[in-house]
Amino acid sequence: MTNSPLFSNAPPIAGSTKLQDSTTSQRDRLLDDLLASEAARKGAVQGSTHANQTRAWNRWQSYCKSVGLDDDIFLTSFTKQQQAKIIGAFASALREGRYSRGNATPLATSTVKNTINYVVATFRSEGRSNPTRDEDGQLAWILSRQYCAYKNSDPKENQEKAIPAWAFFFACRSCKYLKVSKPDDKRTKLLTLKNINFYKNGTVLNHSSDRNLLQTANSVSITFKTQKNERKFDTITQWRTHDPILCPVKQWANIVTRISSYRGATKNTPVSTVWRYNHLDQITTAEVITTLQDAVKAYGEDDL
Repeated sequence: MTNSPLFSNAPPIAGSTKLQDSTTSQRDRLLDDLLASEAARKGAVQGSTHANQTRAWNRWQSYCKSVGLDDDIFLTSFTKQQQAKIIGAFASALREGRYSRGNATPLATSTVKNTINYVVATFRSEGRSNPTRDEDGQLAWILSRQYCAYKNSDPKENQEKAIPAWAFFFACRSCKYLKVSKPDDKRTKLLTLKNINFYKNGTVLNHSSDRNLLQTANSVSITFKTQKNERKFDTITQWRTHDPILCPVKQWANIVTRISSYRGATKNTPVSTVWRYNHLDQITTAEVITTLQDAVKAYGEDDL
């Protein structure tokens, strides 16, 4: 939308009278420095973050227009409590999928919260206060309870266990097969389907092959694009075993055929991909840690 502050070209200190006695050269220098600092801030996040923030803000603007608040998108005429209630109403619209195409199920709590967080980021970038916080700077109680209710009613995730046995065969660090919090800070790149190759009698098997055929491959090879040891395009091969579970070929055949069956999956799809909430998502390191902790508690530390 054209009136989005994300695309504002207004002067950096519009309306200020403090610089009226400055020379043209001084004002130009300050303007250059202000624009450079703005560019640096934009460079702090990746393109996908900018796109997500823009999408969230467009949805917020659409919602404001639908309820007659398009002339006060920053909620300046409302109290902190009233602002939180309006954000809660927006969360309800997001939850029911009002702005999501073809989504028959309620949006996950995390998706709703992330969208609102992106909206808040725009509020803050425009020098406005956080509309989700109360006077004490804490998340508004009504939003906290609303998020809790959403979390309690989220559908149970149904997916394969996120404990990758194949990682032990290839001595993989978690950043190679799981989504990490800061992927661009990692030298090692996340593996994708194109990094996995199956070989049978010297011939490469296509990923579109039947799962049973892939499981009969003699070996599976993984090519690591970059690694922490600075070695690039290093290929590691493991051979098929007779173990029904602890076999690298069978493990990878299951993973590759599962991900390949997802709508929208390509050769560049990460190996951490799962299908949940009606779209492609990725298993994170935090999820695996939680799963491991739950497993330890269920099994019992004394029996380990």
